[in-house]
This record gives sequence, C-alpha cells and structure tokens, in this order.
Amino acid sequence: MPSKIIICNVDNECMLGDIGSVPRAVFESTAIISFRLLWLAKVGDVVILPRAPSPEFIEYIKKLSGIDFSAVRFVVPEQISNSRASITGEILLSSAVLAQVREALATTDATKWHLLPYYFTPAVGRFGREIAQDFSLTQPPFNSEGGAELLNQKTVFRKIAAGIGVPFAVGIVVNGFDELLSAVELLLGYTGTVIIKQDKSGGGEGNYAITSTEYCQFKGVSKVLQILNFSTAEASRVVINELATKGNEALTVEVYYGTQAVVYSEYHLDENRSVDYLNHGVMRMWPLWSGFEIPGSIPAKAQSDFIHQSTKLAMLANELGYCGHLNIDAIVTDSGEVVFTEINGRTGGCTHVHVVAQHLIGCNYLNTHQISTFNKAFVRSLPDYLDLLTEHALHFSRQTGRGVVVLSSDQRGEIVALELMFVGVDLDDVSKIESIARMLAESIRVPY
Repeated sequence: MPSKIIICNVDNECMLGDIGSVPRAVFESTAIISFRLLWLAKVGDVVILPRAPSPEFIEYIKKLSGIDFSAVRFVVPEQISNSRASITGEILLSSAVLAQVREALATTDATKWHLLPYYFTPAVGRFGREIAQDFSLTQPPFNSEGGAELLNQKTVFRKIAAGIGVPFAVGIVVNGFDELLSAVELLLGYTGTVIIKQDKSGGGEGNYAITSTEYCQFKGVSKVLQILNFSTAEASRVVINELATKGNEALTVEVYYGTQAVVYSEYHLDENRSVDYLNHGVMRMWPLWSGFEIPGSIPAKAQSDFIHQSTKLAMLANELGYCGHLNIDAIVTDSGEVVFTEINGRTGGCTHVHVVAQHLIGCNYLNTHQISTFNKAFVRSLPDYLDLLTEHALHFSRQTGRGVVVLSSDQRGEIVALELMFVGVDLDDVSKIESIARMLAESIRVPY
C-alpha cells in the first residue's frame, strides 16, 4: 500500500476564485478545516499543512486513533506558517515547498506514494509530476488534468444533472448585471425568493437571497436582500458588486424552495473504477452550515430517492475517471421532493467523521448509532475543555459506544476553535450528550 502525501489545500484558488478579492476573515477557518485531515494520516505519510497543529491536539488524536505521529512528517510552508492563509497553487509549487517535501519523502522508508489532497486542483497535478521525477508516484489522469474542477462548479453541476435526469432547481446561469436582473425578475414569480450562488465558494458564504417576502433568514444563505428595502435592480447591483468577483464572473440564480431538510451523501471512487457509498445524513444550517446529523432523520421516500439519484451522479463521475471523495448535496422541500443543489469532487466536511466513526464504532455505525457534529465552539483552551469532559464522564467510551470526540482544534491567539462530534445510540441519546457537551464548552467560551 503506497504511503500518502496529504495536501491540506483548503480555500485554494479553485475553491474561491481570485484569492486577493476574498475577505481575510474567510481564512480564519482554513487551519481548523485542514487539521481534520490528520485523522486520515498513517505511519510513514507526509502531511502538508498551512499551520502547525498544537501538540495537545496531536496527542489527543494519537490517544484515540493510535497513530504514531512521530513517524508522520509535517511540512508547513514557511511563507504562510505564521499567518492566516491557504496553500494556493503558487505556494504548493514554490521551490521552497517542493524542496521541503522532497526532503521529507527522502527520510521515510516508503517506496511508492499516492496523493491525497483536500482538492485535486491543476496545481496538485503539476506538483505530482514534479515529485514523480524523483519518487515513485502515480496519479489519476482525469484528476491530474484538473478534471475535479468540473465537479466543484455550480454552473457545471446544472449541466451534469440535466444530462442524466437528476432533479435540480429551476434556475438560470447568468453573466453580468443585465442577465442577473432579468433572471431575478423572472424567477421571483415562483416562490417569492431566489438564491444567487457564486460558482466557487463553500459553506454557503457565497450564497445570497433576494426575496419579496418578509422573511430575513434562509438556510444556506449568508446575506438576504429584501425587495421591501431594495428594488430588484438595486438588489441585483449589490449581488454583482459583491459576488461577481474575478474568477467568479458567472453566477447561478435559482428558485429558493421551502426546505424541511438539507441532506448530503458521500462516496469514494478509486483508480480501479469502483464506487463505494460511505455515508449520508442531514446538514445543519443555522442558517449556514454548522455541522451534521449522521444518519439523522430523513423521510423514507426522500432518503430512497436521494441515495438513488446520488449514486447516478457518483457513477457518472466514475465514468469520467474522477478518483477520490465525492460529496453530493440536496434539499428535501416542504412538499417532500428531493432537489439537488451541488456536487463537490473533493474531501468533504464528513470525510474525517466517517473515518473516526469507523475506527471508534465500527463499519456498521450508520445502523447502530446516531452522530451529530458542531463546528463553531470557541473555548479558552483544549486541555481545559478535555478536563471538563473527564469531570462529567463525557469522553467517548469504546465500552458504551457513546460520548464526545474533538474532531479538530485550532489555536487563534487567546481563543481555541473546536469542532466537536457527539455519539449516541439514538437521536434522543445523542441530543442529550450534545446538549451537555456544548453547555460545558459555553462555560469556558471566549467571545469570537
């Protein structure tokens, strides 16, 4: 089995478009998302990170997973090691980082290597070709040519879904103010609300809504413009000015449907052209994504339709030659219909949860347990929070199959950001565990 070069290129240029036009606040979460991939590491791997994880968090993962991190090589680009920034293609391909990686690879006993990036960008493909000059490394041709970009763009998703008969929202892809205004005026007639999506964005940050209703909050939307306060032209101008940035000129305008649940599925596609279903569940949107409920509670007919159509998308990606994790999102409307919203050909927010759940609970965890996660806890220190979990007997226990796991931890000055996972035997049980665990975090919360 080849050793891995794990590339934590979260918030790269293919995800966000022009990095220079992205608000700096976006990169506050880059490190904590990157540290999730530490759960995927094994002895002999090399991990490229935007920042060094804390020794306390490394020790915590080691205790739960058994990973000997003394035999895992970390590479942190010096250009960004003391800042809040992402591993862009320019940084990954810099002579300094390539030299650091080659040095790390040379210190291991591995004879073959495999790339596991957060997102297989064209720059990752070029990086692989550089490394392959000196080390035995293979990479999927579709990925190395930048094919994963096709599976991460909302404008392309509509074409893919239409081609294979997967249900998606009524909508229009637009370029420029005039096309946007025309689309908004047309589509507002369906439900009174439209959602406008940046082509390259994540977590709902690049989603705006224009509404003629009195509602001011919608799931998966970061900003709401009410026609009560703006004309459609004024609202459309705000959208163009704030969302149509360099690299994100095309916008997707869709009818916004009343939603009873936002759902996801995850698959893994390998180089032997096998398609493996991994997990599915409910995405918590308050109003932006804040965690999961896995498998959660989804109406039976909607769940069946969702998995069936998700598998069609995964099979198509497989036929194209894509390899890696594939995450698929949809909504269950108030009337019970499943409407697909996007696909993401990259590591997802649930990938590490699946790895941890399989390790701690077993491969059958979707049938035996309920899991929830919360990604917005801010405390004064990781050790203090772990002490509270010990005091209240809330650490995950292999004996009971219940408890709390810290999925990621990032020191931000005087604040520590945490992503938490709660495990119970059913929905009521996991809800009680989460309630207490979040109350404990709140007791040592630092304003952020």
